[in-house]
Amino acid sequence: MATQYVDGLREAVRDLQKIGAEVDDLKEVFTSIGAMVATDAVALAPKRSGALASSLKPTKTKNKAAVRGGGARVPYAGAINYGWPSRNMEAQLFLQKAIDQNADKATEMMDEGISKIITKYT
Repeated sequence: MATQYVDGLREAVRDLQKIGAEVDDLKEVFTSIGAMVATDAVALAPKRSGALASSLKPTKTKNKAAVRGGGARVPYAGAINYGWPSRNMEAQLFLQKAIDQNADKATEMMDEGISKIITKYT
């Protein structure tokens, strides 16, 4: 859905793997960040039935923090978040708001997590 890019993150992940960092070390940091953003996104998501909010989940990946939402049971997730002008649906941008609210904390968490990994493997 919404994306916030961090310049140099892909290279940093590769460099950490070169010094021996394990994939699980990286997944832990990214999953924690994703969980924090997902929690706020659930709180910000509009709720009629609650299906959209309950579909928002952090993913476990080695090179990014991500929150997924929608799917076959909630195909309207993108239209709610981004809007649908031809149907007079205004964008709610709940996921972007959650990302923005957590940007500083996510940066701190990344710094701490990467520092711990570097200390562990050097």
